[in-house]
Amino acid sequence: MQNILSSIEDVFNENAPCVFVEVISSTSGTPCKAGFKMIVNEKGRVEGSVGGGVLEQTCIDIAKRMILQNEKTSLHTFNLKNDIPISTEKEVIEEKSTNNQQTTLYAACGGQVTIFFEFHDLLTLSIFGGGHIGENLVDIVKDLGYKIQLFDVREDILSHFATNNDVKTFILRPENKENETLFFVENSALSEFLKNDSYIVITTHGHTYDFSIAKYILNLDKKFKYIGMVGSKNKVKGFLESLKTESTEIYDKILSSNFYSPIGLDIGGVSAREIALSIAAQIQSVRYGKSNKDLSIIN
Repeated sequence: MQNILSSIEDVFNENAPCVFVEVISSTSGTPCKAGFKMIVNEKGRVEGSVGGGVLEQTCIDIAKRMILQNEKTSLHTFNLKNDIPISTEKEVIEEKSTNNQQTTLYAACGGQVTIFFEFHDLLTLSIFGGGHIGENLVDIVKDLGYKIQLFDVREDILSHFATNNDVKTFILRPENKENETLFFVENSALSEFLKNDSYIVITTHGHTYDFSIAKYILNLDKKFKYIGMVGSKNKVKGFLESLKTESTEIYDKILSSNFYSPIGLDIGGVSAREIALSIAAQIQSVRYGKSNKDLSIIN
């Protein structure tokens, strides 16, 4: 059981979707017992077992299909038949699925097994800036199912989160190269920490950093669910005008991407906590495909 729990944590740390598979019930003679568990990611089995053989391979195939189709849960009952057809040279053969999530498999053991499948797709929220807005945002979204990453160039700011188990912190190191600002975390490029389909909030201690990080992110060959950047309407308009001159490619990309600035929904309030709440609300709106009045002049 401990290996299973450790593997779940490892998969989540990799931000890899996985399916938790557990035997709910089984009759005597089957290759598994109630409580047998297995973790499957998009590549196959990660840890555990539900008995091996054709049953386990079928469960792996179901789990991989669930990841592909974003199916949250499913319950399957497998009828294991031990009357293997003489005409086949294979030891086991799978029969087509019948209705009601029931499947008949040819296996020498016989019996019946019911297995529950649960899809886990932990989303990543990367926050740039651990000041008042960033700190409040972490506190608001910590229980909403996100893996939270916090980046900042200021070590003293990140030290405030040293005992906070809800967020993982990273020292951000900018480097200027040929009129372009690149960002690194230790010896790795920042891009390695930003996952496709993740959520990004840019709320640093200065607009220069905000704009540089935004341009860096937009220049990546990745697709994000949400990119939000703080700033007044005048600051954002100035940023867009500068992009027209500096890079028409990034300018066109920002207009066609999920980029929101000024950030947040129009809920009123100007305190750091209220701004963080409006950002969290906008992220959730994007996550669930809801249309709400936001403050952005871009989307």
